[in-house]
Amino acid sequence: MRQILLIICFSFLQVFAIGQNKINLNELYNQARQNNSLYGQAELYKQQENLRISNVKKNFMPKLDINAKASYQSDVTTVDIPIPGMELPELPKDQYKISIDVSQLIYDGGLSKVQSQLEALRTKTLSQSTNLELYKLYGQINDIYFRILLLDKNKKSLEINKEEINKSLEFLKLAVDNDISSQDDFDHLKAESIKIDKKLIELEYAHTELLTSLSDITKTEIDFDTELEMPVVNIQSDSIYDRPEYRFLKSQLEQTSLQIDLLNKSRRPKLVGFGQAGYGQPGYNMFYDGFDDFYLIGLRLNWNIYDWGLTKNKKKILNIEQNIIENKKKALDDNIRMGINKLKTELKKIDELKKKDEELIALRESILERTKSKLENGTINSLDYISDLSTLTVARVNLNTYNIMYLQIQMNILFLSGEIENYTGK
Repeated sequence: MRQILLIICFSFLQVFAIGQNKINLNELYNQARQNNSLYGQAELYKQQENLRISNVKKNFMPKLDINAKASYQSDVTTVDIPIPGMELPELPKDQYKISIDVSQLIYDGGLSKVQSQLEALRTKTLSQSTNLELYKLYGQINDIYFRILLLDKNKKSLEINKEEINKSLEFLKLAVDNDISSQDDFDHLKAESIKIDKKLIELEYAHTELLTSLSDITKTEIDFDTELEMPVVNIQSDSIYDRPEYRFLKSQLEQTSLQIDLLNKSRRPKLVGFGQAGYGQPGYNMFYDGFDDFYLIGLRLNWNIYDWGLTKNKKKILNIEQNIIENKKKALDDNIRMGINKLKTELKKIDELKKKDEELIALRESILERTKSKLENGTINSLDYISDLSTLTVARVNLNTYNIMYLQIQMNILFLSGEIENYTGK
């Protein structure tokens, strides 16, 4: 019973280990975004937004100022007309005052509210700008990922050829030993085997280099024996474009609209309550020449009824900015539509070429079987066999290239349309 449990545990660990040596595109996308230094920018932008909005709200907090003044003046107002029964005091030339001034914004025409909305929208625009940079990671990962897949496919094709040549070498070795075949045939085939070994070494180093680049982009350790899963791609015929550029441009449009609203609000009247309390010489009683306390309270209305067209010109500038943004959006629409149509045409072409290559490979495999039989029977030399084998290899490599290109173009369509952000690999 204990042995059975150990076997089960060992089998489970083996399955788990195999699963750990596989990785797919969706996992790499997530790792690249989350490990990128820009990923945490949104939280920093949010902190800035909260602080700025907090500052805007303080517009409605009372403002307190302490003012003090000491002065000496060369002359003061005097009354030279004699008034019977009254002696008017002479105002002092040295004057002193200390006061507390209070002001309270009561109404600002909705300006602070729009300022808070604008700060929130600025944060949104900054976040969309960061998403634009992060979105580029999808394209970089796709390029490397499919190059690795192609290398692996071609490596397998060469390994199949290597196996075929080794079988033929074993037969030719016996044939040479029995003087049925020449040493030249064996040497030519051996040389072809060495050439394949060289290509396999080149592919191995290219695979390692690309995998290192993939690790650098995703900031994740990827073992060199990790298997990259073949992606499953479904293209929607009526897909809606939703790239980050659209969200960025939309935020910019909303921001310019709020800036226009801010200009309108800035022209509205503002009502402020104010007060002052203090102590000094003289006070508000000009007929008392000593130190005295004083205070006043009041309301102040400010309304800029004419600004020589300054606000009007600013709004025109923002309207022009909106037109520029709309033109950018239309240009983006055109470029994406043309790019996707071109890629879809490419898909149709590759699909037809794949079918022809499949027919060609089936035919070349049949030819190679007959060539191999002739080589073993001594009716042809190894160069003829190598020629047919090379032709079959080229056809297999072409088919591998088309298969990978087909998937990569499908992923490029998702990348262009923006659907790649919702890609799950299923």
